[in-house]
Amino acid sequence: MMKSMTRDKGGLLALFACALIAVSLMAAPIASYANNHGDSRYTRYVGASATSSYTPVRGKTDASSMYSSNDKSAGDYYAMGVGFTSGSSTTGHLNTVIDNVLCRRGNSYFIRQNVYEYGYRYAALKVTPMFTRGSISMLWSPDSV
Repeated sequence: MMKSMTRDKGGLLALFACALIAVSLMAAPIASYANNHGDSRYTRYVGASATSSYTPVRGKTDASSMYSSNDKSAGDYYAMGVGFTSGSSTTGHLNTVIDNVLCRRGNSYFIRQNVYEYGYRYAALKVTPMFTRGSISMLWSPDSV
């Protein structure tokens, strides 16, 4: 009697494990499209004027922080999240800014903003270098994980 109950428990455990794997495989594609958190490289040369510039505009899919990783720049820069009305818009809406973050070389940062909350579905980072002569080369994302 004890042997058959052990076998039944093992069968139920295997069935439960298979069901759990099947559910996780079905949910995986949904989770991977939950937000636009893939990193994009932004690079630009900074001359003597060290003026601000915008990363390319990307879709903003949720109210999460934006992300910037200053991994290869010549120095530090300030970054702020800015909302846009469309993917081809050239005018950023600064009313969405919460933080103007000093992004030190070699570090990564979450950048708070209200882009999504204010109804904008596109975003970019406004980047202001704190150095002259060199390149900004960083990773960024409009949505964090």
